[in-house]
Amino acid sequence: MNDEERRALRQLMPPLKTLANMVERAYESETFNGTGNMAVKSYRNLHGRVAALLPEDTYVTEALALDIGDEADDVQKVAQVHLAASQLVPYLEGLIRPDGPRIGVFMEHGEHHHAPPPPRPPHPPVPPEAPDMEELKDLGRELRDRILMSTRDILKRTLSGIDVDMDIDLDMGDWGRWNSREKSKRKRKIVITSPEGTLEDADLEGVNLSGQDLSGKDFRSANLEGARLNQARLSGARLQDANLQEAELVGADLSAANLQDANLQDAVMNQANLQAANLQDANLQEAELVGCDLSGTNLQGANLQEASLNQAVLHGANLHDANLQEAQLVECQMEGVNLSGANLEEASLVQANLQGANFNDAVLHEADLTHAMMQGANFNGAELEDATLTGANMQGTNFNDANLEDADLTEGNLQGANLNGANLHDAKLNQANMEGANLRDANLRDADLSDVNLAWGDLRGANLRDAKLRNVNMTEAKVGDTSIRDADLTGATYRMAANTNKAWT
Repeated sequence: MNDEERRALRQLMPPLKTLANMVERAYESETFNGTGNMAVKSYRNLHGRVAALLPEDTYVTEALALDIGDEADDVQKVAQVHLAASQLVPYLEGLIRPDGPRIGVFMEHGEHHHAPPPPRPPHPPVPPEAPDMEELKDLGRELRDRILMSTRDILKRTLSGIDVDMDIDLDMGDWGRWNSREKSKRKRKIVITSPEGTLEDADLEGVNLSGQDLSGKDFRSANLEGARLNQARLSGARLQDANLQEAELVGADLSAANLQDANLQDAVMNQANLQAANLQDANLQEAELVGCDLSGTNLQGANLQEASLNQAVLHGANLHDANLQEAQLVECQMEGVNLSGANLEEASLVQANLQGANFNDAVLHEADLTHAMMQGANFNGAELEDATLTGANMQGTNFNDANLEDADLTEGNLQGANLNGANLHDAKLNQANMEGANLRDANLRDADLSDVNLAWGDLRGANLRDAKLRNVNMTEAKVGDTSIRDADLTGATYRMAANTNKAWT
């Protein structure tokens, strides 16, 4: 067999396999009605083309030709096509392999039989006519329509009364790409048309529901892994325990939707509307939520590790005990957000608006809050070790008993801030404005307060031992039992308030 003949046979293999699979499913599921004539017509069409390519192979031309009586019903027709196609496909696969069997060699009762070699023609044989691709396309469309009808019926039964329409984009003009790997990559387009019904526990992996109105729909525990829901309307939808891993929800409306305990790992939700949605204990690890509106959203206990929320709006959102480790929250609007007990270790909150936010007992080790707006925020008991707060506006911020060891607050605005009992050991506060700040009982040992304005500040009971206080302004600062042993006071201005007693130790 020459290369041209093998190439022609390879072109016929995909539709033959599709036909074989279709009749096998029909035969096994006993869904014969209306399929017999189509199966026979399809097989004879393909078999005729194979026979034209292999005119001397009696196994193909005779043994695998259909012989169906006029009285045969759909069951008999499908059974014969199933038997013939299941033999023809593997036989041809063996032929088109470079080391495949010779034409005319076949098995019967476990023994090899060799057909006699054909007589050598006096002239070179005329190459067989190439398959008509238009007819193959027609065959493919016919098979596709039949498969879609069957799939739709099965899906409708599965989805408990939901009316669905399916649209699968198949390129029937390129049979070489029509294989199981390609089919697995295609997105099933489903249009849900009925206003009622449930999709609870439904398997909708990889479906395309983009742009559809699914408001209030019940998707509880449904499998939507890799599904496309871009611009979909899911307001008020029930998605508790749903699997939305790697799903696309760009620009989707999920306002007031219930996503409690849902799996949204690696989901893409940029520009989505999640106002007042419930995402309690949801898994959003490495999810993309850039520019999302999460105002008033419940994210208590949610896993947002390494998630991207840059430019997101989280006004009044609840992130109590949420995991935001290494999350990106650059330029987020987070006024009044509740982050008490949250884990923000190594998170980036650069230029974020955190005015009035609650970070009570939150963990912010090595977090980056450069130039963040934190006026009136509460960091009571928070862990900010090695955090970066350079140039941040912390006016009136509460750091009562907070741990800011080794933190960088260079050029920060801490006017009127409460740092009562805070640990600022080895902290960098140079050039910060701490006018009127409360540093009672604070630990500032080895801290750098060079060029800091501490005028009218309260330093009673503070530990400034070994601190750098060069050019510090402590005009009218309150001192009492304040330790400055071995501190560097070069160029310092320290006209103390008149009513302080036992100023230095």
